[in-house]
Amino acid sequence: MTDETNQEGMFIEWGDDFGEIKEAVCVQTGAYDLTIAKVTPNFETRNIGVLIRIDDPPAGIDDVSPIFHNVSLPKDDDDAEKRRTKGLFTKRFLHLFQIPYQAKPPNFNLNDFLGHSASKVTVELGSYKKRPTNNIVLPELPDEDAAGYGGSKRKRG
Repeated sequence: MTDETNQEGMFIEWGDDFGEIKEAVCVQTGAYDLTIAKVTPNFETRNIGVLIRIDDPPAGIDDVSPIFHNVSLPKDDDDAEKRRTKGLFTKRFLHLFQIPYQAKPPNFNLNDFLGHSASKVTVELGSYKKRPTNNIVLPELPDEDAAGYGGSKRKRG
């Protein structure tokens, strides 16, 4: 990559692959196999950004858009209902991806997220800031999930 300035302006040489760059494609609403590919915590905003890969995109989609999911952690000024709602959606996410957690602190470890997978998850086609996105639908917790998920289903490789 080289940059050049002359009387006509500043020219950037990106490379031969510049013409091949295109938007990733969102999948239609359906059930897909998913794997957590990246975890980015932001303790200042009390959010965990999770990048989720769709493992089985439909035929013909070479560059499928990943899913960006946000796990909201409780803040000091959250009221009881907001804290409970955040906890419920966090538990649903942890249970869906079979990430170990427990009822008493420390509740879960961010190091356990990466590589965990879930099968046949409902993914919906949505939008964010007028751009198409894919969103996961978090299923309700089963009745027997009082203490937390004890197993592990981490994908290796």
